[in-house]
Parts: sequence; structure tokens; C-alpha cells
Amino acid sequence: MNTRYNVDTKVVMEALSYYESLGYELISVPMIVDKRSSDLTKPKDRKDLQHLSGVYVGSAEQSFIDMILKGDLKAGTYCAITPCYRDEPTLDETHLNIFLKVELIAVHSCIPEVLLGDAKRFFSRYITGVEEVATEAGSDLEVNGVELGSYGYRVVEGHLISYGTGLAEPRFSYVRGEHVEV
Repeated sequence: MNTRYNVDTKVVMEALSYYESLGYELISVPMIVDKRSSDLTKPKDRKDLQHLSGVYVGSAEQSFIDMILKGDLKAGTYCAITPCYRDEPTLDETHLNIFLKVELIAVHSCIPEVLLGDAKRFFSRYITGVEEVATEAGSDLEVNGVELGSYGYRVVEGHLISYGTGLAEPRFSYVRGEHVEV
């Protein structure tokens, strides 16, 4: 059997509206960034997907970082949506090379637990059993051992940022049982 992965556009739009209602400013961000911005968050053993003018983002966190380093993003709390391109060592039902992600960020503010709490309340609208799990880098939200998102903070060239996943599709839909076996 093969699994067909559907991106639930409705839940994506609901996530964007939800985070905007909490005060996150929805902004447009680049999906191609300088290699330097990618390297700041990408595991060292992973390859970039190259484009003529840079590399495709693995997460909008890299887009935000690229904007910060270029002086295009000031202090504040933001959300954005991007396609994410990942060099995954293992591909399975929840690890894909390409997916869609709503990312949350707070620039010059260390509040990963707030971002995590906001995301947990959103996820819990749709599924039960969302649990917080401590990691080396911060915390994850999981359901039955499947990660829905990661939350933490980092300092990038003097800029303090808190980051977190607002929604990752189609993983969220897969966890909800919204995939199709064909």
C-alpha cells in the first residue's frame, strides 16, 4: 500500500488566522536564502537544495534569520508559511523531503514556552494527547511519539530569537488520521 499525503488547506488557513488572532504578525518571507542562514539551523550532515540565488529553506526559521541578518526584520512576534525542503536520512510516513510549515518566531524576545503553549492549544483543537517532551535544544510537542513541532531559542549574531512550529502539513493531517491509503 502507498500513502497519499494531502495538505489540509483548511487547517493551514485556520492556523494562520489563529496565530494572527494571538498577535503574531503574518509576513511574507523568502523561500530561498543565503547558505549562511541555512547553515545556522541545519544539521551539519545534511545537504542543501541549491537554487541559482541561494538555497531553499528547511523552515521559515531560516527565512526569518535571513531577514534579520539583512536588517529586514525588527523586534516583534511573527508567523509565516513556507515550503520546507529537507535532506532526510530516512523517508517514512512522517519524514518527507518536502512539506508545508507555519513557523512562529519572536525576535529579541526569549519566550519559547509561549510559542509552545500557543501551538499546543491550536493542536489540541483537533487531536487529544498532545504532550510536551524536553529535548537538548528545548521542547517538542508530540502525539503518540510523533513530533508535531519543536520549540526553543537561539542567539544569531547578537539577535535573540525564539522559534516554534505553528503547523507542519501533511504531518499534522497524518497524525489526525487524514491520510489516504491507495
